[in-house]
Amino acid sequence: NFDCINDRPRTELTDDIKLASIDIATQMYMKLDERVPDLFNAEGIDGDVLYVEYQAFYHYYGGNSDTRKKRQSFLQGIGRLSFCSKTRLLINGKREYRYVFDEDKYNLYLDKNQALIT
Repeated sequence: NFDCINDRPRTELTDDIKLASIDIATQMYMKLDERVPDLFNAEGIDGDVLYVEYQAFYHYYGGNSDTRKKRQSFLQGIGRLSFCSKTRLLINGKREYRYVFDEDKYNLYLDKNQALIT
C-alpha cells in the first residue's frame, strides 16, 4: 500500500526543489508582511511601492530583467489575491488607486500555502 507520492521520504533536497519551482512573484506574496512596511495600513499601499519591492526581490533571487513581470502584470496578479483589494482612496486631497491588504485573510493565505515553502 505504498503511495510513491504521499509516502516518499521528505528531505532537505525535496524542500529545496519544491521552493525552487515556485514562481518568484508567489514567493514574494508569501513574504509581503516582511518586505513591505506597514502592509496592513488602512490607507493601502501604492502600486509603485509594491512593484519596486518586487523588482528588488526578483533581483535578489537571481531573476533578470528579461523574465521579470512587467508592472501592470504584477499588479494585476496582486489585485487578484484573496487578501488584497484595489480601491481608490482619497490621499492628501487626491484620489489614488491603492492596494489594501486584509491581515486576517493574509494569515489564512499563509497557513493554506505554508506547504509550498516548507
